[in-house]
Amino acid sequence: MNSSVTHILVVDDEEKYRKMLQLMLEKIGYKCELAANASEALDKIRNTEFDMVISDIRMPGKDGIELMREALKISPDLKFIIITGHAADYSYSDIIAGGATDFISKPFEMGKLKAKIERIERERNILQQLQQANEKLSEETRVSTLFAELSRQLISSDSIDETGRLVLDYAKRLTESSIGYTGYIDQKTGYLMTPSMSEEAYKGCRAGEKDSNILKHFKKSSECVLQEGKTILVNTPHEAPHATGVSSEDFSTHRFLSAPAMLNGRLLGQVAVADSRRDYEERDLAMIERLAALYALAIQRISLEKELKKTTEYLEDVFDNSVAAIGIVDRHGRSVKWNKSATALFGYTLDELKEKRVFELYPDKDALEVMLTRLRQEGHVSRYEIDLKRKDGTIAPFEVSISLLKDESNITTGSLCVAMDLSDLKRAMNEIRTANVLLEKEISMRKQIEEELREARDQLEKLLEERTAKLFMAGDILKRSIGRIRDITEG
Repeated sequence: MNSSVTHILVVDDEEKYRKMLQLMLEKIGYKCELAANASEALDKIRNTEFDMVISDIRMPGKDGIELMREALKISPDLKFIIITGHAADYSYSDIIAGGATDFISKPFEMGKLKAKIERIERERNILQQLQQANEKLSEETRVSTLFAELSRQLISSDSIDETGRLVLDYAKRLTESSIGYTGYIDQKTGYLMTPSMSEEAYKGCRAGEKDSNILKHFKKSSECVLQEGKTILVNTPHEAPHATGVSSEDFSTHRFLSAPAMLNGRLLGQVAVADSRRDYEERDLAMIERLAALYALAIQRISLEKELKKTTEYLEDVFDNSVAAIGIVDRHGRSVKWNKSATALFGYTLDELKEKRVFELYPDKDALEVMLTRLRQEGHVSRYEIDLKRKDGTIAPFEVSISLLKDESNITTGSLCVAMDLSDLKRAMNEIRTANVLLEKEISMRKQIEEELREARDQLEKLLEERTAKLFMAGDILKRSIGRIRDITEG
């Protein structure tokens, strides 16, 4: 609806009066046509577009009120100014109720009529602005509703393929596009994977391309968006094949719109649509960019959830299969969770352990209080040796490590406990100490024997020396005796 009044139809049974009005209206810039009665006026209204009708109220046949009612059925936006020279016979409310925008009494000055026309123009302009604002608000509400729906669906989706299909569906709806695709960057290969490519887009691929899940058509456009990290809006791809990479040989498309899915400067994927029923506009570009941003968040969330799941499974495996007893207790000492090793170390089933307060496992309450005091002061206890009681009543030495668990407000919510049975270690240490004592005794005995052997050897060496000396003396005596005997014999 045009807010300005340019084309006016004057209806009056007095030829002189209607021609006078025509001259006056054309003089101040309006295009003007004439009709002598209601029937002629209705014919003109059916065949010509008018902004306003200025009609006398009293005419042969149908009067101005009847003309107005029938004319508004033909053209509901048509504005009427009713002229009357018999104001006493018609009330203002009757004329307005009949559909008139205003009325004026004969005789009147042209300035007064011009002022009424200009007021109607202002009202039409305000009405048009309100209508445009309502249409814009309605469209924004529709778009916001669709984005809210998509956001809820993306939050609940744990499949990257399903996420891509959801984003593509909304991208096509919001831009009135018939085809498109969404793709994510495979972190291992660096390829753009497009499991959500629409069936229509697949039909446009060359034979055999559907067998590959990696984007083959729109290749140049994809590379342009991905490498430069910028959006593309082209309504005449045949004039810009370097921008879209689309040729009639590869794919028959008329318009193309694409945006990179980026998060914190990191490229995660792409959203692309084509062949809208109308030219793409800046608002379509803005919506594709918003969708790409949502898609990037969804890709990141799914990726992080997968990593979190792997980490959680790994930690659960470590927790369940650790050789040490691991338990989580609340701030009142009530058991929340224990691992499998705890059942073997304490002799309870997992259900029995969950029903016990952890303080019941400590037989020496004084030693327990000392440990808890240290825990409160330092926030943790590492490798603290303390006795714990098993289900059968036996008491065994344990090495305990405890860390306090806190929430976002730094309030203690519980603790993580790790207990290692030291019984075997203590037993082994005792055996080592006993063996060391025996070894020390054996070493002492060996030293004593070595000392005795050394003394015996010294005595033997001394005896041998004495005997050797005596033998030397005996030999000398014998030698002298033989000499004497020889002297006596020879003499």
